[in-house]
Amino acid sequence: MGAQVVAEIYRTQEKNGTFHAAYTITYFGSTAQIQGLSGSVSPACIKELIRYLQTKTNITHLSYIRKKPAGERHLSYELKNL
Repeated sequence: MGAQVVAEIYRTQEKNGTFHAAYTITYFGSTAQIQGLSGSVSPACIKELIRYLQTKTNITHLSYIRKKPAGERHLSYELKNL
C-alpha cells in the first residue's frame, strides 16, 4: 500500500473574503511541502504559515523549492526550530 498524501490550500491574512497570499501545501508523512504560491508574501504571511503548521502535531518538517536565477534549491527545516 502506498503512503497517504494529503493536499490543501492555505490562505494567509484572510479577512472579509480577501487574502494576501495562498499556498498549496502537500503533506508527505511528517513533512509539509509548499508546492505553489499565489500573491505576494510578507514576513507576516510566513509567520502565520509557520504557526499554522506548528499546530499540526504530526508535521515536523517544512520543505520547499526556492527558484533563483542560478538554479533551484530544495530547502527543508524542522518546524520546532522556526
